[in-house]
Amino acid sequence: MLEIIIMIGVVGWFARTAKQIGRNGVAWGAMGALSYYVPMLVCSWLIFPAILRPFLTYDNQTGLQLLDVALSVLVGIGCCVALRQILSAQVRAQQTAPSQHASQQPPTIAPPPIAQ
Repeated sequence: MLEIIIMIGVVGWFARTAKQIGRNGVAWGAMGALSYYVPMLVCSWLIFPAILRPFLTYDNQTGLQLLDVALSVLVGIGCCVALRQILSAQVRAQQTAPSQHASQQPPTIAPPPIAQ
């Protein structure tokens, strides 16, 4: 349940950022959801259970499951923050690149001579 609530917040965060910079909010929201949910699921289902299994006993079962969820959520949040930084940097680079090239004249290519 916690993972889904966080994913909804991540989708909104990515979509709002996309709207502010003039990009497609749905595409950015989907990328944000995947950047959070996929690493979180991989860690929750594959990585952390394998790491925590040797320490699992009947007495500490709940605590290790909570640790699994907390670590998986942190990995997912870290991945979506990293993706957002990468996407924002790419957008800034694209926005500054045309202004740098606008002052330069495009190369002229002379048409070939017409033979008569």
